Amino acid sequence: MGKRESLIEARYRYNAFGLTIQSDIPLPELPASSHESKADIHIFLSERDGPFEAPLSESSHFAINYKEALLKGDGFSLTIVDGKQILIHCHEVDEYQALIRLRILGAGIGLLLQQRGYLVLHGAAVVGDKGAAIILGNSGDGKSTLCAQLVQQGYRLLGDDKCAIRFDDNAIYALPSIPNIKLNKPSIELLGFSHQETTMICATHSKVYVNLGAAFEPEEVPILAGFVLGQADHVSLSQLTQMNAFDTFIQHSYRKQKLIGGGLHKIHFTQCHHMAKSLKMYRYLRPLSGKILSKPSPVLSDCIEELIGSGK
Repeated sequence: MGKRESLIEARYRYNAFGLTIQSDIPLPELPASSHESKADIHIFLSERDGPFEAPLSESSHFAINYKEALLKGDGFSLTIVDGKQILIHCHEVDEYQALIRLRILGAGIGLLLQQRGYLVLHGAAVVGDKGAAIILGNSGDGKSTLCAQLVQQGYRLLGDDKCAIRFDDNAIYALPSIPNIKLNKPSIELLGFSHQETTMICATHSKVYVNLGAAFEPEEVPILAGFVLGQADHVSLSQLTQMNAFDTFIQHSYRKQKLIGGGLHKIHFTQCHHMAKSLKMYRYLRPLSGKILSKPSPVLSDCIEELIGSGK
């Protein structure tokens, strides 16, 4: 697929995931950039969706090959190209703008980062004075709530919902995403956040963004450990074996069903293996209730402080 021309001159610049993003539409959830350096990612408005060549995997909602991914939505679609471009195909941008932003900041950026060679996990990351810890878990296991509690204890937020990871010869780094965390309204009240700190995600979304910009870490940080959350009648914390850690990274990989279609499964396997042999991973189980907010147990707090240091 050839490069399409933007309908308007790109007006918005942001920094996220260690990259400079230039966009035709506003993405106020991202940290603004004042740097004049060359953009790593361009988000263009496109007049129409062109032909998608030789999809390796396809459904009613997406198509993917080795260099491109097409995400289909009601009223619009996105094409993610070679880790460098996101093309927006929509005739009524103003009408669908909230949904377009949500899709760009979700699956769009997630797939683009995978195209660039990053490991992307469905999880969060927090930072202490020694390094970062990743927090994984299924939907409803309280990842965002635990991150918010750790931030209130002085830790800094690297990102919520998705954790992008970069590898080099010396360390494994978690990249900064956006300074917002998604929480439901009961959790916001139980955590003591004010409504002035929240922003609606979109009209159909049950959660809202809580702005944690004052506690956001804008630079990549070496990952030293990780925790996978679960629910149980009693609190427990146990270290995972290397094989269990590997299975955990596979299970919690972002949009993992699209990795095979994009030809990324081999590098993804290698990345998960490297993570499993390099990091200390723990399983943290505890009771959860929608009405009572349980504090992080002392055994977890002590383990986090030992592994990544105390909050700043």
